[in-house]
This record gives sequence, structure tokens and C-alpha cells, in this order.
Amino acid sequence: MAVITSVPGISITVHVNGEVAQEYPPLDPTDECTPSPPPHICYIESKSNQSFLVRLTLSPERTTSETNAILFTVFIDGMFAGGQIVYRRSTRQLGSPMIVDIKDQIIQSDVAGHCIRRSFSFSPVSLVEETTQAMVERDSRRAKSLGCIVVNLATCKPGATRVMQPLVPWRNSDFVLAEKAMKGKELSHGTSYTQEILAPTPSCAAAHDITPLGKYIFRYRSRAALQRELIIPQTPPPPDESFITSELGSMSDEHVRYLAKEFLRIKREREVKQETPALSFKRTIDLTDDDVVEMNGRHSFKALKREGDNDVIELSD
Repeated sequence: MAVITSVPGISITVHVNGEVAQEYPPLDPTDECTPSPPPHICYIESKSNQSFLVRLTLSPERTTSETNAILFTVFIDGMFAGGQIVYRRSTRQLGSPMIVDIKDQIIQSDVAGHCIRRSFSFSPVSLVEETTQAMVERDSRRAKSLGCIVVNLATCKPGATRVMQPLVPWRNSDFVLAEKAMKGKELSHGTSYTQEILAPTPSCAAAHDITPLGKYIFRYRSRAALQRELIIPQTPPPPDESFITSELGSMSDEHVRYLAKEFLRIKREREVKQETPALSFKRTIDLTDDDVVEMNGRHSFKALKREGDNDVIELSD
């Protein structure tokens, strides 16, 4: 949950597939530009084809009105995605949090009085090596804002209500970028627009007397990209598994098959031994019967005399 101490009573969250995205702090926030007041910067994990939305939560303690409203705007990959003017319109809303979602972009349609609402979705980025200089320069500009959700908050005074003028539509990007344009950046996803729905064009109001409150920056990356940027720790395999994987990788297929056969043979031998218990018995020493063997020149013994199920030792002078 993104919170700026200088903006009390307001939190911003990104929800991916209906769940609040976990936020990870940057390695060194001082590397970012630091306007006044400084923005809240964090990283979140993105997965291909997952939908997401941006949510503003207004606490009951945060006072708003028609003359002191909150301007809530969202930019994704450097492009305007949506915005709302937020304030409590009745006293019934005073005792509970107020939630406002920006989950789709409103664009023009060919149907009078209607617009198209299209939702946000993560799309994978692919890199190409052989490119022209013009493509490298173009993709370098795109890479500066790609993989980034920026939320701006401000106080404002709403103007008169009117019918919204939807955005001019543009085609989704294929996110094929020149590898040279990345310059070390770990970009894994961009945002595409999906699930287009025809809907009545909503009304809106102009914002006046705008005073900035704060900025929230969410950089979205795949889990692997977050690990490469050292935002989250690596998850190495267990030592034994790592060793075995390395050893098997260096062996020929014939050697691997041989080891598998040996493993099965040894396993079978152990199973057979467990199925056949060893016989055990005690030896009997008898110094009185005829069949004797001299021992140490003074005593003699006869081995293995059994009585019933027991081995017996008989001694005499």
C-alpha cells in the first residue's frame, strides 16, 4: 500500500488479477529524480496477460468537499489512462472509507453517445538484435516510460459538469524493442488494452485551482527481471539438486541410461535381500561325545548339537 506521509488519509494500490500487488522498495531511491515533495517509488511483479487496476482509498478522516476535492489521474507507460475528481457527495459516506478504481481507458467509438471502455493488461516485451539506428533511437524513447504506472494526486475545485470527450483510440503496441535501446534496463512487460466494451459516454467536470499533493510510481517487472535488478533475492535450487543437475548435464545420453540401469539393479538386489531373512543359530560345544576335536591340547568339543529348537552347550571334564 503506497502512502505518502505528507498526504494523510489517502492510499494508492495496484491490484493484479483481483489481488493487491506486493510492493518492493528500490535499491537506492536517491537514484531517482527527487522533486519536491519526493514521490513514493516501488516495484511490483507483473505476469503476462494478467489484468490490473489502480485503486485510491480515502479514509473516513480525510475531509473532502465540492470546493476541496482530490484530482486522481493515472498514466501508464507515459500515456494518459484515466482520471477522476474524488469527494464525498453525501454525509452517509463520512463513516466509511471511499474507494475509487481506475480500471479501464475510455476511447471514442463509432456509435453516437457511446464510448469504448478497454481494460489494462500486462503484455510481454521481446527484444531483437539486428535493428536500424532509427529504431534504436525510437525504442530508447519508449523505454524511458515503459513498464511504469504513475499516479498523480492534487487538490482541485470541480467545474461545471459536461459530457466527456473520449480519447482518440490508438493501436496496441507489439512491444518488440531493439536490445541496444534497453541500455541495461530490465523491461519485461508493457501495458496493452483488452476486453473492449461499448458503453454510454459518461459525464465529467473540469478541474480548477489545481495544487499538487503527491506522486506514486509503480515499476512493474516479471519476477525474473526483479531478481536480475536485485529488487528481490534469487531463489537458488537446493545444493544437492544443483550438483546433480550439473553432473547430469555434462553426461552423454548413453552414460545416463547406464546409471539408470545400475540404480534399478542395486535397488532390486536390496529388495531381494529384504525378502529373504538370514538364518541364525548358535553353535553347541560338547566335550563328552565320541566325535571330538582336540582344542588347545587340553579340551575337546563337538559342534552343533540341537535339542528341540534350542542350541545347547554341554561341558564336562
